[in-house]
Amino acid sequence: MHFPVRLSINSPDGLVAFSARHARLPLPWGLDGEGPALAYGPYLDALKSFLGHNKYQPLLMAISEHLERPVTVPEIQSVEIISQKHGAFYHVAQVRAKVSGEYYSFAVNSA
Repeated sequence: MHFPVRLSINSPDGLVAFSARHARLPLPWGLDGEGPALAYGPYLDALKSFLGHNKYQPLLMAISEHLERPVTVPEIQSVEIISQKHGAFYHVAQVRAKVSGEYYSFAVNSA
């Protein structure tokens, strides 16, 4: 990406910066403990890839919609992807984008 991207995991003790040692940790599965196995590394990489798809169109579209004006890649100063909540068949991440010194948050829900 053309700007810094930080990956984090929201834990009971607060945000934890994602590192290589977290890559193989399995995501929580929800109340029943059943569901497909998925680890933090591939999950966060997929979110990062999704946001960067087609020259960052998903990210630019979300920010532009919120700001009610077109936003370009050079305006984005940084992005943080935070793994927030997990169920047996869904995962919610928060995306915080810094544009012109202000932070804007969005949710990405994946199944």
